[in-house]
Amino acid sequence: MEEGELFMKNIFLIAALTVAASSASATNFDEKYVSVNLTSANYDVPGADDRASGMSIAFGAKIADTRNAIEVGVADFGEVETDAFGDDIKISASTFFADVKTKIEVDDKFSGYTKIGLNRLTTKASVNGFSAEESKLKLMYGFGGALNLTSELDLTADFISDRKSGSAGMPRPISYA
Repeated sequence: MEEGELFMKNIFLIAALTVAASSASATNFDEKYVSVNLTSANYDVPGADDRASGMSIAFGAKIADTRNAIEVGVADFGEVETDAFGDDIKISASTFFADVKTKIEVDDKFSGYTKIGLNRLTTKASVNGFSAEESKLKLMYGFGGALNLTSELDLTADFISDRKSGSAGMPRPISYA
């Protein structure tokens, strides 16, 4: 296991334990949940089929008597390949994130929400046996909607952005639950 992967798994474990132990903290949390999403990312890499699919998982807890929740999670945005420079180049990205989500109820079946938080985005590239990795801590923000299918299951779609346009190789994720 690579050092970066081990670091990400340790951070994820700590974050998950923090959410799980939140009922013992001074803040009153209720309605804990797990969100599993399929992701689609646009890598903006010349010469590549720059759409990739992946998945994310987030643990969340609603802050009692508010419309806000705190979420922590990890996402894998998939991998793209290109031969733009005559060599096969593989690029992938993943992130660890923490955000505050504010939910706006429209009616019994539909709600909207906004998110703002931080993520640690890691992009990896490899070519001919050599690899490089870059990590950045960035502000993330987004919005989405949820259709309540049952009291326990929502179908959601959201758009999350964490960068300015024009940064080649960094994904623009969209997630679907």
